[in-house]
Amino acid sequence: MPQKNRRPHSIWLCPGPPESDDLIAVIEQIIRTTDSPKFATHVTLLGDLIGDPGRTMAVCKELFASLGDIRVMATGLSQADEFFMSLFLDLELTPELSDLRRKLSDTLEVPQTSFRPHLSLANGALPDPFQPAFVDALSTQFEGFEFRLSHICVVASAQEIPIHEWRVLECAPLVSGTPMVS
Repeated sequence: MPQKNRRPHSIWLCPGPPESDDLIAVIEQIIRTTDSPKFATHVTLLGDLIGDPGRTMAVCKELFASLGDIRVMATGLSQADEFFMSLFLDLELTPELSDLRRKLSDTLEVPQTSFRPHLSLANGALPDPFQPAFVDALSTQFEGFEFRLSHICVVASAQEIPIHEWRVLECAPLVSGTPMVS
């Protein structure tokens, strides 16, 4: 049966306060100094989905209803010459995170792809590489940084959607009563 509201979207896990405050401050500093596009702090669980975002959120709510916060730890700071991974924190790929992603892929019937969990600090084609002193300072600041992913969001984001047009469509806390950050 065809879906009525087929559009590109992604599923993000997002940190909540207080840990998100440090991440947001760094992202905003990078945006000011590089004029890169603004985006919400997130870890992409599944991206470039084509389908009904409402159905995707319903599946997320059902699968993650009693999950609770997900703890992740930064394992390093990396740079890549990829549009969606300009500067990012690599995250530990825990069995819990892999299992959640697998369950979501299976339920939504989307193929499993490789997964490198990361939290972007800068996205987009940046005009100049980051200064080594800046990268070293960030590496030190976030070495072993552990934080909670407290809510799941379905977002209008995909490779064909410009970063400045990314929009959160709906979010749900992993633990009821958890404050969410945009």
